[in-house]
Amino acid sequence: MGIFDNNIKDNFALIDVKLTAINEHLANNYHRFRNVFDTSELTYMGFWVNLLNYKFNKENWEATLAFSIVNRSTFKEEANFNHSFKVPANSALFQTNILYGSESGKNWKAGHYRVKVKLDGIELAFTDFYIFDKGLPLPGSNPYFSIESFKLLRADLQDNGELKEYPKPYLSFKQDELEVIVFSLGFKIKPGNKKIPLQPRILITNPDGFIKYIAEDEHTFLIDFDEDVLTYKLMAGNGKAGSFWRKGLYRVYYHTMDVLQGVTEFTIGDTFEEFLGENMFIENPGSAAINPLAVAVKQLNQDTNLSFDESKKALFELIGLKKVKEEIDEMAMF
Repeated sequence: MGIFDNNIKDNFALIDVKLTAINEHLANNYHRFRNVFDTSELTYMGFWVNLLNYKFNKENWEATLAFSIVNRSTFKEEANFNHSFKVPANSALFQTNILYGSESGKNWKAGHYRVKVKLDGIELAFTDFYIFDKGLPLPGSNPYFSIESFKLLRADLQDNGELKEYPKPYLSFKQDELEVIVFSLGFKIKPGNKKIPLQPRILITNPDGFIKYIAEDEHTFLIDFDEDVLTYKLMAGNGKAGSFWRKGLYRVYYHTMDVLQGVTEFTIGDTFEEFLGENMFIENPGSAAINPLAVAVKQLNQDTNLSFDESKKALFELIGLKKVKEEIDEMAMF
């Protein structure tokens, strides 16, 4: 996402702009945000804007968002639309969204697009998204790539903020020494592809069967690559030995563009157990594997008001935004 103007205004500061393909969400109100889509899945697209309310506990206010979608190849504006909303005084972190598209999906064609967002005439931000037209990457008939390897590695967080990665893959990890798990995926690119969507998302369920962690990249796609096999890594953990993972059996679900590709399992226990094979991946494991997603339909075109505690928790889970977090900490003192 690019930001035109994120200075503190009288009313707000921008946090982010995100996109969804359909009006569904995961458990715990976790929406499936991404920036890579296929024409076969698109009807309406959801456009989400998150703001920090600087009139929190002071007064209500109203505003209008203006969206402009531009084709990055032709530089032609493909669509523009507005969304008016009200921000209540009791909402510190405010989220609003609007749907654009049609039931037929005819609004969307393959290409590279940019959506620009204004609030009451102020240019806020832009974000790019990509639409492909080869079909979704279904297991066994993925038009873009095959998954050649899937390994779980151990890593430690160094004092300089970098990760020290251990080369051996593991089936089991020692709890009191484990800081971070690295999920390493090897992709073999299929012939005829100049660019491919990865859009990786890993969901990890804990020993109770609930979602423990979600690691993802909303924007990733690859273009003009020189190698037939590429490696991509996602990570989970907080860098503090013994504090993030509890003992038990965990299951990992890997998705590309929200399509389940396969699963694997690992254990947190009293010892490290090395994995001696090449691929821990179980492709196309069946419908039982998607149970932890707990998919539920939710109407997108509604504003979301959060309490102060809910707002602060949601904000501090975001990466970065140091200045905004300092501001909301100051709010908490009053």
